[in-house]
Amino acid sequence: MITSKSEGRYLNGKGGRRGARARAWRSRGAVSDVVATILLLGLTVTLFASIFFFVTSFPSPPSQNSNQFQATLSTQVNLSSPTPHTNQVTAVNILHLAGPPVLQYTLIYLKSSVHPNGPEFANPYTLAEGGIPSTTVWNLGQTWTLTNFTDNQLPALPDNITIYIVQGTSLLFSVVIPGTVLQPPPVFVSAYTTPASPVIGGSFVVTAQISGLLTTSTVMITLSGLPGSFSASPVAMAAGPLGLWTYTVPVGKTTASGNYYVFITATNSASKAATTAVPVDITNNPTLISSAFSVNAAGAETKCTAGYTVAANGCKGGDYIYTLAISYSTVTFGSVFFQVLQASGIPYSAAGLPTFSIVNITSHTVRAYYTQTTSGGPFVMTSTTPFTYPTPAVITAASGLPSGYYDIVIDTAVTTTTWAGNNLQFVAVGQGAYYGTTVPAALP
Repeated sequence: MITSKSEGRYLNGKGGRRGARARAWRSRGAVSDVVATILLLGLTVTLFASIFFFVTSFPSPPSQNSNQFQATLSTQVNLSSPTPHTNQVTAVNILHLAGPPVLQYTLIYLKSSVHPNGPEFANPYTLAEGGIPSTTVWNLGQTWTLTNFTDNQLPALPDNITIYIVQGTSLLFSVVIPGTVLQPPPVFVSAYTTPASPVIGGSFVVTAQISGLLTTSTVMITLSGLPGSFSASPVAMAAGPLGLWTYTVPVGKTTASGNYYVFITATNSASKAATTAVPVDITNNPTLISSAFSVNAAGAETKCTAGYTVAANGCKGGDYIYTLAISYSTVTFGSVFFQVLQASGIPYSAAGLPTFSIVNITSHTVRAYYTQTTSGGPFVMTSTTPFTYPTPAVITAASGLPSGYYDIVIDTAVTTTTWAGNNLQFVAVGQGAYYGTTVPAALP
């Protein structure tokens, strides 16, 4: 008999149907709480992982410059100073790296620790004096470059130069640039041959473009790596504009085809040197010049007709000349060079300014001529007006010599027979599509 109940239990403590149901309901509730907690934890982990992946997949922002400006000095050797020459500042360069634009009224001060009273350090410089127009601001990426110093006085080195950038009452930037001037070795920008693939025995030019040198610097080339009788001793290259240094290998020097190297060493005024190897690709052109061009040996010296000129007739009236008949030619002149050689094969150093001319045998008019430009130097033609020699016609006793034939006239540029008896000889040297030389023609 049930006398009372409390919280769903019978008073006898043994329960009944209602007590069993309560216990079962409470068990199912406990399981639901655990499952819900696990699901919530899994959802939280998944959501956090998704957010973390999303955030970490953003691209990294670009690195920021630690300084708003970067200052450098441009220097050069002061050749007007006593030996050994000192260095001087030719420009102050300040690059705007970061931060907001710099206003027009900003001033730039330069101060020296060695020459504090120099006029170039006395007064500040404006943005306009460094190439930033007075109507604009100094933006990112722009370089302020000062080259026009006060009184045109270039700061002398060594020195410690301090640079200040002042905008109103604010100091935007300051830096001390050490006064020690580094002397790096020369730098080879490029080196090559012209033509790119010279032929055997052909003349070619080796060119090197070098930075960090003055015209008083030394650039030497070693040619012993080429096929032929080249000296192991280096020879000097010639200085040219834009840092170009050149050396011309004469005709008839190389003797074999293949890939070779010449070595160039450049030394600056601080005795710092750099060396580079220049490849030389020599080709074996199959056309021998003697098979495409020939001349008849010259007769004795004769006098050029009075009143003749080199430009019109190939010789100057009164000069002694040699005349050689072109017996056969399929070349374009300019593809062959002319030389007067001594018996030893060395180019003859003429006393005056002799001339090679190609002259029509009938009208005595000039088709091309070349005059030596240096008195007393080797008489070697280096260039001439190109023209193609006509195809030789058949010569018969009845027709004689056609008007399309030409002679080579050598004007000795002297009025006495100084060339006679010197055992001189004439040769033509192949260039471009040709190689080798013609059979020497005697100049008695």
